[in-house]
Amino acid sequence: MSRRLSLNGLLLHDSENRDAARVLALTGWDDTAELNVLTVPNTGGAGVRTAGTWTSKEKYPTVSGRLAAADRAAFETVRAQLLAACPIGQQVELVLDDDLTETQRMFVYRADQATVQWANGLWVAYTLPLVAADPFKYPVEPVVGVCGVFLGQSWFREYAADAPADTARAYRLAGGRWVRTYAQNQPIGLPDSVQLLSDGDVTSERVTVTVTGPLDAGDWYLTNLVTGEQLYADLSLVAGQNLVFDCYEQTAFLNGTEDVTTLAFGDWLTLPPGASTFQLVAGTDSDASATFSALPASE
Repeated sequence: MSRRLSLNGLLLHDSENRDAARVLALTGWDDTAELNVLTVPNTGGAGVRTAGTWTSKEKYPTVSGRLAAADRAAFETVRAQLLAACPIGQQVELVLDDDLTETQRMFVYRADQATVQWANGLWVAYTLPLVAADPFKYPVEPVVGVCGVFLGQSWFREYAADAPADTARAYRLAGGRWVRTYAQNQPIGLPDSVQLLSDGDVTSERVTVTVTGPLDAGDWYLTNLVTGEQLYADLSLVAGQNLVFDCYEQTAFLNGTEDVTTLAFGDWLTLPPGASTFQLVAGTDSDASATFSALPASE
């Protein structure tokens, strides 16, 4: 059986070449994170998201092992590589690749000093205390899908109490007022929804959406029909412009550089276990599209 463990691209364990890289102990990888019910929403700190929703508390994986270093110069080089792979406070990926299971990764950072020693003139012996603020495990590759706009919602313009003169068009009475509804047209070329399947056992917040214009401000939103979540942005996009939502980080960037997070509101989208249907809902037909990318989450 082949098994490899890497940290931010640095190989820590290779079952086919243990003389070069060998992990002696990995703890905390399969711990179950309990709900942290003692924290208060919106105050920051472990177990709290800025949205004020409860999340699982941190896990604390620890990796101990040895890397080959035949002389003092090699020790200094390997030591520098090891510490650079996991700087204090910087989130990196801890990836476990096993022939018997799907390759999984955990997002971790180092919050304390690492123990690094030169052992027997042959090894860099180390212990890395890590923190996983997000306690779940994820596959390396996301599930991805693309859709065009969906026009089936009742987008409308309000009128006076009396019915407008042009009654031959699509009008209806809603809430005591006459409103005009738009035609429900299937977008050309792209489907009007996309289904993403999670084989994980917990809800994932690691959802990213790239919306490509043209779209008018106030005339569109994103939704997960299974959870009922709806994410809005008070922003117009011309053809070719991209707006990227990172639902885990709770950010929105226009064309990759301009931070427009303050224009986003509503629910940050999630991917629960099973199948979820996502849509880009708009009141006016256009060539706009949305690419949904998500990482299924597991304990």
